[in-house]
Amino acid sequence: MEHQQDDKIQDFINAHVIDDEWVVVGVPGVDPPAKPYSLSVPGIGSPSYSYTVGLTYLGLPEMVIVGMDAGAARAVLEGVVLQALGAGEFQHGGLVTGYPLPHRPDRPYPAHPMMVLKVHPDKKRQIANQVFKQFGHWDFELQQLVLPDDESCFPWDANYITRRIDMAGVLGRVPRASQ
Repeated sequence: MEHQQDDKIQDFINAHVIDDEWVVVGVPGVDPPAKPYSLSVPGIGSPSYSYTVGLTYLGLPEMVIVGMDAGAARAVLEGVVLQALGAGEFQHGGLVTGYPLPHRPDRPYPAHPMMVLKVHPDKKRQIANQVFKQFGHWDFELQQLVLPDDESCFPWDANYITRRIDMAGVLGRVPRASQ
């Protein structure tokens, strides 16, 4: 059953990742975890995450968001990708502002910038299966967009209070200046 679903997702991707198009793949969270997911937190489960497939063809890294439902993540990713298409690749440790709020896509949300992290290769292999299936290799860049809490703190900050994700959901090395 799981392989049939993967095949349907891949068919959709193959049909849409052409002519400078890209898609977002949403992976729902599991509570409690049905199997040992890479993002699984004991007693909590695993958070939802969404990632892009096809940005590599446009000269950009693929992107992933952890801890946000697929619909909201798609809205945020669309806004961020539009910025990247105009400005180029985001740097590891850089901040992204002006992404749309999922419930208000017409109004940017500049007050709480997201941080961009380069995803560790081991984590990439654990979560971005559909990207691998599209390209047939793991030689692609994947960047995580990490959302802050309502006080602009990130999961590695001492004052982080909103538990969208915890450190288990951080997929890359935290820049030294941010630790």
